[in-house]
Amino acid sequence: MKYLYKLLWIPFKVLEKIYWFLWRKEQLSNFQTVGNDVRISKGCFFHNKNISIGNKVYIGQKCRFQASLSHIFIGNNIMFGPEVSIHGGNHRTDLIGRFMIDIKLEEKLPENDEDIIIEDDVWIGARAIILKGVKIGQGSIIGAGVVVSKSIPPYSIITGNRSQKIRERWTEDQIKEHKTKLK
Repeated sequence: MKYLYKLLWIPFKVLEKIYWFLWRKEQLSNFQTVGNDVRISKGCFFHNKNISIGNKVYIGQKCRFQASLSHIFIGNNIMFGPEVSIHGGNHRTDLIGRFMIDIKLEEKLPENDEDIIIEDDVWIGARAIILKGVKIGQGSIIGAGVVVSKSIPPYSIITGNRSQKIRERWTEDQIKEHKTKLK
């Protein structure tokens, strides 16, 4: 009986693999630009038209990247843990006598949507949230669950509930050596 169950389950697993393969191909074709060796895990959601992705990028399961009017620029050699969220905009909240849900996209102010830039060689941990206008500097590490609302300098490590910079990833000399070895 156990073998029959396994035998009957094989077509479903094959169909699932085909579905996710085609889904990934579709996602990659919808980005504004996409580099080589971009791997997307299952269950992600992207507002693709405003997202540019570099080379060697891994996106973990159930990530959500969205920006209606702004753009999301993702560099090279980037790792996203599962369930990372990137939000390139906010709702307009300053109109008196109007419900926020009734305010149209065309009525947004420039400050409601700002580009997000993630430079090369960045690791973003599980369930991190990156908000509008943020630039994450090259070589930085963003810890799991961190809400990033301000730009992060290169080679920084950020963790904790209050997005506190713990320390520099390397000294200035180590950064120079690292950059030299990458060339």
